[in-house]
Amino acid sequence: MNAQPTQPQAAAPLPTLDAQATAALEQLLGAMHERQERLLELALEHREAISGADAGRLGEIVTRTRTLLEEVASLDAERCRLLGVGAPRMGASRNAGDDTAGVKLTDLARRAPEPARSRLVERAGSLRALMERVRAEHASLRAASESMVQHMRGLMQQVAASMSHAKTYSAAGRVECAGSPVVTGIDVSS
Repeated sequence: MNAQPTQPQAAAPLPTLDAQATAALEQLLGAMHERQERLLELALEHREAISGADAGRLGEIVTRTRTLLEEVASLDAERCRLLGVGAPRMGASRNAGDDTAGVKLTDLARRAPEPARSRLVERAGSLRALMERVRAEHASLRAASESMVQHMRGLMQQVAASMSHAKTYSAAGRVECAGSPVVTGIDVSS
């Protein structure tokens, strides 16, 4: 039997997005970029509030951040919908439960017709960089918050140790107020 080597078939060229999908992508990228900019502003405000130990302002910033993250989640659902619509047109495979298999917003932007393509690819790259900056700022805030919590725990342990009449150690090796309350006073005026 003469078996001839089979030539791999060239992939069909990926189609461009239609005007409606291009407009939807442009609108989505703009909205996502605006929300990420606001998240970055809030993260910087959060840092200032932590530095100033302003609990009231921290609470307000956390509430505003939560609201903004809900908006981001809504936009992400729109992103998934748009990718789900755009992915089959781009020849992407669809795995069970994953309508956006391997297709990114930048991939869709590259399928837009010019002159929108250049603008969308640039905007998608800018969005990616901004999201990375927001992620890094939030990681820094988390580290600062954890450090502040550890500092407060240390202060509480010192207060507990100074107020302990028995001066006995717990299983953790620290003087702690456990069980019945310690009746004592501490002068914080000096």
